[in-house]
Amino acid sequence: MALLYARFLVPLAFWAYMIKKNPFYTSYPIMFPISFIGFFATMFFTIRYSRRTNHMVHQILIDATGSELIFVYKNQALRRFRSD
Repeated sequence: MALLYARFLVPLAFWAYMIKKNPFYTSYPIMFPISFIGFFATMFFTIRYSRRTNHMVHQILIDATGSELIFVYKNQALRRFRSD
């Protein structure tokens, strides 16, 4: 599951580092608000991608008799909170 979100977790780690350390603040003061905007934009895209992965099927389990199918979805943690 972490590999699904790797393209978002790496930029989030970068923006968190930039907000914490803020190496450009003395020479470029505008970078601090830009870092916050970049962080929240990345969070927005992460949440939007999470909504898309809620509908991705991870496994299809079939009953021994062949009469029942069970679909296991990718993003199960969020589904438990919503009780889907």
